[in-house]
Amino acid sequence: MRHSIEKGRGVILTIWHGRMLLLIYHLRSRGIFGLVSSSFDGELIARAVSRLGINIHRGSPREGGNEGFKAMLRELKASKIVTMFPDGPTGPMHKFRDGTLHLARLSGAPIVPVLFSAAPCWQAGSWDKFMVMKPLSKAIIKFGEPIYVSRKFDEDQSLDVYRESIRDQMIELENELDKRIGLKE
Repeated sequence: MRHSIEKGRGVILTIWHGRMLLLIYHLRSRGIFGLVSSSFDGELIARAVSRLGINIHRGSPREGGNEGFKAMLRELKASKIVTMFPDGPTGPMHKFRDGTLHLARLSGAPIVPVLFSAAPCWQAGSWDKFMVMKPLSKAIIKFGEPIYVSRKFDEDQSLDVYRESIRDQMIELENELDKRIGLKE
């Protein structure tokens, strides 16, 4: 990741919505930018994560999305690190939305999946099965390989191909971490 920044490119850290909590804490105070929904819930999240040193832009698919997208694109072109939650804010779980792909295509920045797993933990009954570590639990954080999205597509490339490839890589990484930590067999 550091190498990409030194070359004058930003980086897009891609995190599943339900696996954000530990990662937001881990990435705190590093000058990272996040996109948070313009909703009331988003306001609460924005206040909390900004106290941890995450820089926030507001926007969501339903409200202010274009402004939020443009702000994140500016950050990437200025060689900043941004975080995207491609299945949020309303799911369904593991549905990879196109905004992250378009940011990568237009900026030239790599998409770097980053996930964590923890045990023991609580998982909410919500659509994203939001994970919260229990006291004294162990956790694993892992960064995936950088993925570059072509600015122009040829017959073997499409947004669908990238979307499915990155989604599959993130699910595979999540399953790997869940097995290593003991959540799955």
